[in-house]
Amino acid sequence: MYDEGVTTLPRRSALPGLLAVAGLAAGLAAGCAVPESRRREPPVANALPDQDPATRGTVQGQAIPLSQAEQMVVRLGSEGGNVVVRQVVSPALTPEQEEEVRRAFARGDWKRKDPLPPSEGTWPETIVPNR
Repeated sequence: MYDEGVTTLPRRSALPGLLAVAGLAAGLAAGCAVPESRRREPPVANALPDQDPATRGTVQGQAIPLSQAEQMVVRLGSEGGNVVVRQVVSPALTPEQEEEVRRAFARGDWKRKDPLPPSEGTWPETIVPNR
């Protein structure tokens, strides 16, 4: 059943609309092109090599001055009734700096942060400057 009173809209072709959208997209793509000098390098270009396993546990780069250290983690031990520094655990120091820490602890320049009762063998503890 067809009602003669209803008028239909004339059909238009979709081709002009598609061409307009395609032209707009092409214009945007051309305007957004990144110059060669501004393109990002791939992450591989900035990658660092893996650390050499032979250098683990050694001081790398510039060592911090002991006067700037606020605390250290050391392994303490008992020797003749006195508590002595056996090893500096953190930060990584050169052997000369470790010896300097041992002497400074023996002089009283560094103190135990939270003194634990001495035990057999060695134990880890934090030391801080005696200021």
